Amino acid sequence: MAKGAPSRGRKLEEAKERCVRSCRKVHLSHNEYVLTLAEASEFERDMRTILLPGLLEHQQAIQVKSGSRIKYFFAPFFL
Repeated sequence: MAKGAPSRGRKLEEAKERCVRSCRKVHLSHNEYVLTLAEASEFERDMRTILLPGLLEHQQAIQVKSGSRIKYFFAPFFL
């Protein structure tokens, strides 16, 4: 039985080390996931408050410009 005890102790230590490494990997993955969610949330907020209003303003400017060009083009036909 003396031979089996050191072997079991070593196996137990190896199992503990594997468990610690696995827990560390899980925690790192979780931290990365949380940071990714925060980044996605920030991007969505920026998209709603900055990008989409800017795109709308740009599209409206294009529409106004196109409308004035079309009006100028068709003006001779409706005089």
